[in-house]
Amino acid sequence: MTVIVHPDPSGSYTSFPLFSAPLDADAVVARLRAAFSDESVGKGLPSSGGEPTVVVTLHGVRIVVALVASPVPEGEATRNCHPAYWPDTAAVDAHVAHAVVSAEATGTDPASPIDVDSALERTLAAHVTGSLVAASLVEAPEVVGLYSAAAATTLPPDVVYDIVRAAYADPEDPQLPIDLWLSVWSWGNEVTGTTLATFGLPTFGHADLMLESTPLSLADSTNLLLDVARYVVSTGVQLTAGEVLGHADRQLTLAAAQSPSHGDPVLRIVL
Repeated sequence: MTVIVHPDPSGSYTSFPLFSAPLDADAVVARLRAAFSDESVGKGLPSSGGEPTVVVTLHGVRIVVALVASPVPEGEATRNCHPAYWPDTAAVDAHVAHAVVSAEATGTDPASPIDVDSALERTLAAHVTGSLVAASLVEAPEVVGLYSAAAATTLPPDVVYDIVRAAYADPEDPQLPIDLWLSVWSWGNEVTGTTLATFGLPTFGHADLMLESTPLSLADSTNLLLDVARYVVSTGVQLTAGEVLGHADRQLTLAAAQSPSHGDPVLRIVL
């Protein structure tokens, strides 16, 4: 019997902007100071590649950018190019350098609204600020994509830009750019049917979601999974097996299952 035990939120954020040519720390500092402020951006200790790290401090979160003069190892960024966005992965295949953008709430800013005792709040704060820094780097002309290992996805620069722009379109009511942090992948055939699953929810303290042998179209199935995933991330609700979601014209029942892709426990949505 599969038992669903939700993981603890990670408390941190990591992503990997991919470059067609190496960037140096001075160029990154200049770009980030233009996006934020001179006071919030500075140089830190050298990374393993010799370039200084770049440190950004925003709203009680410390974001570190480490520059690496080599591609992401073992073709990992290319393998995670989602086919919905990449008809041709040549640019990612050929990237020669990347950055590691990592963010974590420090808990040292008394003016910060972050509850440092809440792992979910720390995780969301790290993702919001880390994503803003990563998105600023993705605007550089050398960038070919943004890879997130936790979400198992590499996004093109224009998709990153569109997600961030949509999230902050209304400055009076900003939204979370959740689609940068999650992905939905599908697999199967005419015999076994199509199975879809989310990737990235464990980062936020929740088991991933799965939809098996769905009668819905691929687009509708993907949107359904993303809608539930966005609800989970934005509210912090932890769903359980046996729970029923939705309303009278569409109810979703949740059941414990095991992912055929990575073997971890997931919550299967039963239509």
